[in-house]
Amino acid sequence: MTQGFTATICMLSKTDSFDNFLRLCGQQAPTKNNRGPGIKRVDDVWGTAFERLDTHPDDPVIYMPTGTRNSKLKVIQALRKNVSLNGACIELNDKKVQLQPGELIAVRTREANKWMAGIVRWKNISPSLYSICGVQFPARHCAPAAIRIRPRGPDSEYQFMQAVLLSQKRDLSEGVTLLCPPLRYTKNAKIFVITPLQQSYAILEEELETTEHLSHFKIAFC
Repeated sequence: MTQGFTATICMLSKTDSFDNFLRLCGQQAPTKNNRGPGIKRVDDVWGTAFERLDTHPDDPVIYMPTGTRNSKLKVIQALRKNVSLNGACIELNDKKVQLQPGELIAVRTREANKWMAGIVRWKNISPSLYSICGVQFPARHCAPAAIRIRPRGPDSEYQFMQAVLLSQKRDLSEGVTLLCPPLRYTKNAKIFVITPLQQSYAILEEELETTEHLSHFKIAFC
């Protein structure tokens, strides 16, 4: 399994960075010459640096990867304790790894050939001090994506953030929802969605959930 949006996007798309995923989608990755002012750097668990862009106060917070070559994607070993219709219970093999409820992960079993996006719903500590987590899989099929919302300024074409598209249909033709980093919800806001296969606009129809780690929306392509 992997932890966080960056690693999930990479595993689903078979790329090694969000920059390369954008290139796979036909987009130019950001460079040092097209980053906005007022930079504030933060690090996620993967060592991937992000820059918070200064925009209008009413805009959502957009994060843009810096293209650092020091990023490393870590695969976490875990034991599947049991499964349910839409989830699983897993025990982590590394005591240093900390998962939190509401966090995005990607999971692949030894028998399966594909990664699935899941959301951590609960966490317990075993008598041996290993983390045991309940994971929900929101949909049968998922696809890596990036979104752009109400861009402003001369470098707005580079303001993409990670996202995962979810659907019960393999071709994403029905009941599509979107996972992305925490985002301020505006009903019927238009977003630009890119995947390796398509580029289109969509409408945020309904906010299904927002946690400290992610937002989940029902969307409709337009």
